[in-house]
Amino acid sequence: MIRVENLSSVLNTKSGYNYVLNDVSMELNSGKTIGIIGESGSGKTQLMLAVTGSQPLTPGIFKGKVIYNIEGDKKNLYPDLETHEYELFLRNNNYFRKHQHRFSKTVEKSFSQLKQNKIGFIPQDPRVFLNPYWTIGMLFRQVYQKIKPHISFEEFFDKYILKVQLDPNSVINQYPHELSGGMAQRVMIAFILSQEPEIIIGDECTTGLDVGNQKIIIDLLKTIKNNNPTITLILISHDIGFLNHLVDEIYVMYGGYLIEYINNKNRLFRDNGDLHPYTQDLRKSLIPKSEYSIDKVDELTSEIRLDISSKGCPYSYSGQCEIYTANESLDCKNKMPEIINLNNTSGDSEANLDKDWIRCWGYSEQ
Repeated sequence: MIRVENLSSVLNTKSGYNYVLNDVSMELNSGKTIGIIGESGSGKTQLMLAVTGSQPLTPGIFKGKVIYNIEGDKKNLYPDLETHEYELFLRNNNYFRKHQHRFSKTVEKSFSQLKQNKIGFIPQDPRVFLNPYWTIGMLFRQVYQKIKPHISFEEFFDKYILKVQLDPNSVINQYPHELSGGMAQRVMIAFILSQEPEIIIGDECTTGLDVGNQKIIIDLLKTIKNNNPTITLILISHDIGFLNHLVDEIYVMYGGYLIEYINNKNRLFRDNGDLHPYTQDLRKSLIPKSEYSIDKVDELTSEIRLDISSKGCPYSYSGQCEIYTANESLDCKNKMPEIINLNNTSGDSEANLDKDWIRCWGYSEQ
């Protein structure tokens, strides 16, 4: 299980410091298939890079905790940076330069144990990640020599290549650039499975594939989960239809915030909604326009990034939030609302991460 607590980071841009992640808290439970949805620039990929240690984070531009439960031992994999240290950096860039080395070394040491085959990453374009100078057989031999299984290399290679419905004899001597997009993605999945990871992250892993190959990848992911019930599968996508085929629960991201958690997927497609305005617009993108009579779905503003002086819900700044447009007296641009538990019948406003929740002033007023 992975628990993320109040994870925030900022990005230094030409226009100043902008939020990439803002006060993100979530639970990624073992054996679950979890979807993270949002458009380009929403922060979903950056969130997973931070959670898995795949991207170096630096002091001041980052605060929060990522707690892994590894074989019963809970460990915070980042230094427990104090809030004042984070805020100090936002005022003084020299503080970052002074402490960068200390922080980077601590992060590198913390994640070293996790990178021992525990995390597998399925990228959007696997050919970028596969060594172009090695054949597929050479790539697999590196893993074989590392884990030293009690079978021959040929048996090892065939075992995993056959799992992704490819012919071992056809691909063993091919280079990554000689594979089609669908074949390369399947080789990447086989390569990850050969390392027996505990967590697999798929980042837009069907984007750019034709419908036939998309179905093959979806079926492979389903098979992985059915055959390995303890694996945690995290799928990042902008495609709500793709996630609906596979996931147990969905987190919705916009502008660096988690704005909604959907544990009950039936709520996603109910007519009465109870959804964040942004999630409603994502859902409408699945439905023919004639049924909804809307024009704005194809024009959803991407890459909304708030600078560090901004407050409130990022979707209210997009000009597309129906709730804020209808009632600009709401606090949408003044303060980010607290989590509202949609399953709560007791009146307790405290967030329960196991239940559906939403962050929207329109619902807090109800």
